[in-house]
Amino acid sequence: MYWPVTDSLGLEKMQAEMKEEESERLALKVITVDYVKPGEQQPEADHFFKGEETFMGYSEEKYWRSGTGWFSYELRDPSQKASYFQIGIMARKGESFDVLVNGELLKRFEASGGEELFKIKWPYSSKSGRYEVSFRSVDQARMPRIFDVRLLTDN
Repeated sequence: MYWPVTDSLGLEKMQAEMKEEESERLALKVITVDYVKPGEQQPEADHFFKGEETFMGYSEEKYWRSGTGWFSYELRDPSQKASYFQIGIMARKGESFDVLVNGELLKRFEASGGEELFKIKWPYSSKSGRYEVSFRSVDQARMPRIFDVRLLTDN
């Protein structure tokens, strides 16, 4: 087992960073209606993963999913209070992908590179409280590594 080593000034900085990360994590948890962690077996099974020409991996302490085809998850909003998606990606500049919701193109993304969080608002709701969120490669080119898919509310 390895323990972080630092001096008293470094310890204060480390504690402040950990406190800020925990505050951000808790704030996100409060507004999250449903989420899936792509590339993790149980969360993908719980969200009815489907896909073709797709693969998963692990890097930078995150599981992710990518591919040259498509993949989808079913997110649930039984109380119908969600108003947007948040999608976390790790990408190379120029990688692109389409996001579809219930079969309709919601947005095409062109990544600028690095780690990004996209927030997508949408103008309709699902009467069933279920959203099939699909990710599709553009021209069968490799998609960015998608590591987080969330359905969020403004409250």
